[in-house]
Amino acid sequence: NMFSGTIPSEFGLLTKLTVLQMFGMLLGGTLPSEMGLLTLMSNLHIANNAISGTLPVEFSQMKSLRYFLLDENDLVGGLPSEIGLWSAIEQLDLSGNSIS
Repeated sequence: NMFSGTIPSEFGLLTKLTVLQMFGMLLGGTLPSEMGLLTLMSNLHIANNAISGTLPVEFSQMKSLRYFLLDENDLVGGLPSEIGLWSAIEQLDLSGNSIS
């Protein structure tokens, strides 16, 4: 399937969601801070899109994350220090962005 547009903030209401894979689609806009409510999320893969803006500090609430793959987007800025709370993280890929 091919989706386009932005990621709706309502995704934050899917509190039992553990895996979200939307790579290689035509997604743009910013990452909704409401996705930080997905505390059971273990695999977030939104690579190869046109996601812009900064990484929301609210994402630090996703303490079950094992795989966080947002490579090849248009993200900018720094990494929130709070992501140091991701004790389960196994793979973090933010390459192909302008993150400092």
